[in-house]
Amino acid sequence: MKNEKGQSLVEVIIALGVAVLVILALVRVTIIAIRNARFAKNQALATRYARQAIETIRAYRDENDWNTFAIQCEGGTIPLEIPSPPFDMNWVCPGDNDRREVTVTVFWTDGGKTHQSELITHFTSWK
Repeated sequence: MKNEKGQSLVEVIIALGVAVLVILALVRVTIIAIRNARFAKNQALATRYARQAIETIRAYRDENDWNTFAIQCEGGTIPLEIPSPPFDMNWVCPGDNDRREVTVTVFWTDGGKTHQSELITHFTSWK
């Protein structure tokens, strides 16, 4: 029998197959990490936009009398800065004469799914 040195073709194919599987697994993990980082960034931005809207509504309440605030709030005519794409925002302000529950929802679409950040606060006639 000859004493040959080196790799056989079968060993090389198996080694290449294992290397390809490892590389594919690393690519998959990287894609998931990037997707999760983008979601976390968008979630933080959406929450910040919702918080800014709540603060704008609070400032509007503080600058006006309660009746003006209640009418503008109910009608949805308090001027709010709409976030830039991919974000959109809506808000509602139901309530009675002395109390309003403001719900601000900022939402965005990522990867074919719609996500949202929602903040709720209560305003009362305190002046």
